[in-house]
Amino acid sequence: MLIGESILAGLASKLAGLVLDGVATRARAVVLGPEERRIVDSACLRTLEAVLSREQAIRPEEVDLALQLLGEVVNRSPVTELPMVEERVSATDVARWEARLIEIGVDLKTLPVDLRVVLDALFSELPGALREEAARHDSAVFGMVVIEHLRYLADRAAELREQVSLLRLTSTLPFAAQLQHALDTSVGIAQAADTPYRTSNLLVALIGLPGSVTRRCLDATRSGLGLEMRAWLMSNVARAGLHQGESFVPFAWAEREDVRIAQRLALSEKCSFVSEAHLLLAVLDSPSRTVRAMRENLGGYFVRLRAEVARAPRAQPAALTPEDGVSSWPTSDQRLPSP
Repeated sequence: MLIGESILAGLASKLAGLVLDGVATRARAVVLGPEERRIVDSACLRTLEAVLSREQAIRPEEVDLALQLLGEVVNRSPVTELPMVEERVSATDVARWEARLIEIGVDLKTLPVDLRVVLDALFSELPGALREEAARHDSAVFGMVVIEHLRYLADRAAELREQVSLLRLTSTLPFAAQLQHALDTSVGIAQAADTPYRTSNLLVALIGLPGSVTRRCLDATRSGLGLEMRAWLMSNVARAGLHQGESFVPFAWAEREDVRIAQRLALSEKCSFVSEAHLLLAVLDSPSRTVRAMRENLGGYFVRLRAEVARAPRAQPAALTPEDGVSSWPTSDQRLPSP
């Protein structure tokens, strides 16, 4: 389990359970009395006026017109559609306001402001205005604002719980046995030589696997590319060992971003292990300097290489023999049980 994961999981579960237990779920069903509705509408109109007054591209009379039209939309909108917590305006929100403007006879082409820009500002600033109102003594909207913030907290807690659950699943997804052995061996070699372990070391290990998917994909991309790439990677490893002051730093595989990406990819494909193809795809999508150099040197071949890897089988194929020709993978998608 990753450090802090149990704390995050516990926190997410407690928050989601506490807030979702019949409290926040009432937020969307709140029915406001005249005083509460008056406060919300007033805060919304003040915010709209402040937003529109900052629009330098429109004349004062256009500000008044836009405020009148948008104010009518506010009056026609259920309070549940007005933002109580800072959030980004969505395409659905914009479409809803456009529909209400059309209902009151507005030609959207003649609207003197960019509706999306105005709503972005409104959704960002109105929650602060409502919090100020709620903070006033005996405020009629105090309960509504609190409940809406609890609902927002519940949503974020539920998202956190889902992310932690996914993190737990991916962090425990193992490498295929043969891949694990090859990677651990390559780490042992770097540790014994007291040299840094980098992407070049990892790729050399993949090319050296019996029946290497990496080697086959390289050779299918361009004949002889597998040997060329291995020689280049080996020279990178050798040069790294000559640098003064650089030594081996112990690490766990789950700490590497490319490994975490490979685990998520395997999980998304409903595989019970991380295959060589999963790991190679993750490495090719990583921002490492080695991969950047490969991309620059291979040019269009890099795109072809990634396509070869993407459709490579997830099981380790039999070892290559001298009689084997170079060919692309079959198009059938192979998914096998845990090795």
